[in-house]
Amino acid sequence: RATSGSATFAALSRACPLEHADARNTECARQLREAEKYEIAAQGDDYADSDLKTTNTEALAYAKAAATVLSMDVRLSEWTENLAGLKRALRREPFLGDFRTAQICEFVSTGSFEALRSFERNEPPIGSDGQRRIVNSARRSMHGAAAKREMGSVLGIGWRTAYQLYEGEHPTLPKVRSLAELKALRDSVPPSWRFGLDHHDELRNPVPAEEANAIRAAVLEIVDAQQGVEGGAWQASWVGGARRRMWPGHDVDLLVWHPTKAGSWGAATDECVLGQLLGELERRGLLRTRAEAWQMRSLNHRHRVAIESADGGTVRGHRRDHTLRMGVTTHGFENLSHDKTDRCFGVWRSPTTGEHHRVDLVVCGLAEELPFSMLAWTGSRLLNRLLRQRAIDLDLALTPHALHARQDMTVVIDARPGVERREIQLRALQEIPFELM
Repeated sequence: RATSGSATFAALSRACPLEHADARNTECARQLREAEKYEIAAQGDDYADSDLKTTNTEALAYAKAAATVLSMDVRLSEWTENLAGLKRALRREPFLGDFRTAQICEFVSTGSFEALRSFERNEPPIGSDGQRRIVNSARRSMHGAAAKREMGSVLGIGWRTAYQLYEGEHPTLPKVRSLAELKALRDSVPPSWRFGLDHHDELRNPVPAEEANAIRAAVLEIVDAQQGVEGGAWQASWVGGARRRMWPGHDVDLLVWHPTKAGSWGAATDECVLGQLLGELERRGLLRTRAEAWQMRSLNHRHRVAIESADGGTVRGHRRDHTLRMGVTTHGFENLSHDKTDRCFGVWRSPTTGEHHRVDLVVCGLAEELPFSMLAWTGSRLLNRLLRQRAIDLDLALTPHALHARQDMTVVIDARPGVERREIQLRALQEIPFELM
């Protein structure tokens, strides 16, 4: 299919650095990402709103615009005296329509843009029609995005709960208009929130590099002792922001995997790598238990389930149960929402300092799935969305476990070092063989 001229393909063909050579581009991208976060605070993330399951298109538009500003050759500092020319130059860039272009030009002229200033004042932002967006596409109020975002940053409180608190819709608590007001209600909130309120500032601090390395070392030491090192040692790779930035942020994300062994099996918690690991971490007092602090774990054990495929072979059921439901209207949101890896999001307590840090532990279930798990958990979120949208454009389905054909088709694997050019026939839902990837 001839989609090489699409904006998605153009964006994926570019390098997108963390910082642009022009400091004005870097600051503009930062502000666009801030607007994205405010949009999510007001509406929620994709398909998270039970009242209207849809893509948060405004948040996505800001994310795309920020990536474009970081990746483009246009240097914003060179256009302060020629906004008309800048507008023309920006409209040639992917993902920048008239409204987003006008916001970038406003930034170049004033150092900010009105929608962001409105968010920061807890006011509804100006929309593309020039009017204030009193409600969003989910019919939710756009007031108080800054306060909602601040309350939603508390461990254990998501965007939906923060929205309910601000709008006075929470079933047991009164209307709360700021984090300070919420802290004043500390003894009345659910127990699962109290740890997050008590340690809010601490959990937002960057994790020192030495502490991040100590967390990784402890995880590896326990897994090696529990699982053995036959066939190669277990690995714990940095993922998330630490892998993208090459330094830890306010949390530590680790992907545990083995070059040959399966990491998920059995029907009970203590029958898989992550279940055993969490048990030992809690026994040592390194990981706060669910009774002590917020913790979310998902132990799927899906990797032992196989079903018959159309060609008479077998495939893992967790790798294909949703692929035909993925469509072009989803904007590639499918990423971790269809991830079946075992994972735990929790709180680490340093044995040396006693300080707390957010930690996300993920176990890759099967060695062949490692590249897909690594991509999904490294991010960025936008990169994963664009890759999945590109796959949909080609009638493929990219998941955190495999790459599938969405219909009967011929797939061409181009020649590269160690791999000959091949054409393979696939039926709908069939996986592209891992050894060809």
